[in-house]
Amino acid sequence: SLDRLGIPWFGSSAEASALTFDKVLTRHTLAAAGLPVAPGLAVQYDAPRERVLAASRQIGYPQVIKPSAQGSSVGITIVDAELEFHTAFTYAAHWGGSVLIEKYIEGREVTVPVIEGEPYPVIEILPAARWYDYTAKYNDSRTRYDLAPINLPDSLTNIVLDACNACGVRGISRTDLRIDVHGQPWILEINTIPGMTSHSLVPMAAQARGISVGELCENLLRQCVNSSRNRNAA
Repeated sequence: SLDRLGIPWFGSSAEASALTFDKVLTRHTLAAAGLPVAPGLAVQYDAPRERVLAASRQIGYPQVIKPSAQGSSVGITIVDAELEFHTAFTYAAHWGGSVLIEKYIEGREVTVPVIEGEPYPVIEILPAARWYDYTAKYNDSRTRYDLAPINLPDSLTNIVLDACNACGVRGISRTDLRIDVHGQPWILEINTIPGMTSHSLVPMAAQARGISVGELCENLLRQCVNSSRNRNAA
């Protein structure tokens, strides 16, 4: 529609963005491509609770229970024991749709921005609490970010690029992963519209390269115009 109106745009298509916003569809797509996703299962929010609990026992604890189509860690709970399951599932089911139950991966959390097929510096996220929840992202000044993490697996950026290709992601993205205690990366999700404020992660990675937020925005606008010209010429 934007092409027909002559309005330049940049990034992933609506289809790729819709796919990656749905954690269940993303998981299926990545698994089908042979990429690492945590053991887990997806169920409808109104599925019989005892049946879901029985199926989830095959995953083991700790688990992460989350709604399929929410961002910013909304609706997510880490469950350490079966006693906590019903409350966490009810919380995730509040948003309707599918609920994803995955094995919680103990280890490090990292994010990898990609712009026009080029990986930007990996950022390791170091929340003060156990994991990078909504509070750690937006309200907790104690959250730290390591822009030069060490001992990263060699396969990390290739896994991210393969994940983007599998989901049809283009332009700009940010892929979140956990790295387990054995050094194996596991993909959490792909963001096709990452935050672009001065304290967001993509600008942070750009600044690690000496690129200011203003310069980054100028580069993206230039790529936007060039991408639209190339599509119109095709």
